[in-house]
Amino acid sequence: MDFFKIAILVIIQGFAELLPVSSSAHVILAQKIMGLDPSAGLHG
Repeated sequence: MDFFKIAILVIIQGFAELLPVSSSAHVILAQKIMGLDPSAGLHG
């Protein structure tokens, strides 16, 4: 994963931390929308 994609996921998780919902779910959803494999972690 390149730096730009990681930065987007970090921003999404940071904003989601302020909401009373799971921030991890937002990151997984964002990875799917961006066409990434959530099960691959940072190595995919």
